[in-house]
Amino acid sequence: MSLVLLLCLNACFLANAQVEDAVIYGSVINAQDGDSGIYSFTTKEAKLTPVKMATELKAQGGGVYAQGKYYSVHADTRTLHIYDTDTWELLESKPMANLTLDMTFDPTTKEIYGCFIDKGAVLGKLNPSDGTENK
Repeated sequence: MSLVLLLCLNACFLANAQVEDAVIYGSVINAQDGDSGIYSFTTKEAKLTPVKMATELKAQGGGVYAQGKYYSVHADTRTLHIYDTDTWELLESKPMANLTLDMTFDPTTKEIYGCFIDKGAVLGKLNPSDGTENK
């Protein structure tokens, strides 16, 4: 599949530095010869594997997997969408005060970090309960 844009390479499922073959997930928001959605690949083999194909999963403003949920920011509507990664059911949608450029999950602290746009780009923590950031 020839990808035009692979956006938001998300945090590895496995954070342990000793792991030789981690799985990396990403959101494809535009593809020449394929579908938008979530794909995965391993650090040993860069072969894209479809996980969930759905245009509504476009993480234009960042997306991240964290503890069984996928957090996706839709830039056009300034909305945080939260999906169950077992069923891909939309669990919640929340307005965001500031958009993110990208997000990542720290498995040691269980925190979601993002690069937020607020009079410039700032690093902050996402509060998934209300869609706000703490700088």
